[in-house]
Amino acid sequence: MKKNYFSCKNGQFTIGGYEYRIDKGNGIPVILSHGCMANQKRLKSYAEYSARLGYAVFTYDFCGGGLMSKSDGKFRDMSLDTEKRDLLCVMDYVARLI
Repeated sequence: MKKNYFSCKNGQFTIGGYEYRIDKGNGIPVILSHGCMANQKRLKSYAEYSARLGYAVFTYDFCGGGLMSKSDGKFRDMSLDTEKRDLLCVMDYVARLI
C-alpha cells in the first residue's frame, strides 16, 4: 500500500493530508474528513482498509482543526464555512487527479 503526502492551497492556507491506495492511478476516490478536535490520523485505519478494497482514499486536516495538524491555521479561525471551503479545495485537488 502506498501512503503519499499531498497538499493544496485554500487561499493563504495550505491543507495537508495523505493519499492511500494500492496502485497509483487506480481506485474510486474517497475523501475522509475528521471530527472536532481530531486530525486525519484518526482516519488512518479506515483509509488503509478502504484502500485495500481498491479505493483511492484521501485524508486531510481542516485548517485550524485539531492538534498536530498538517494544515495551516488556528482553531479560533475555524468555522463550518472554513471547513466547507477546505473540503471543496480537497475535492478540486482530487478531481484534477482523475
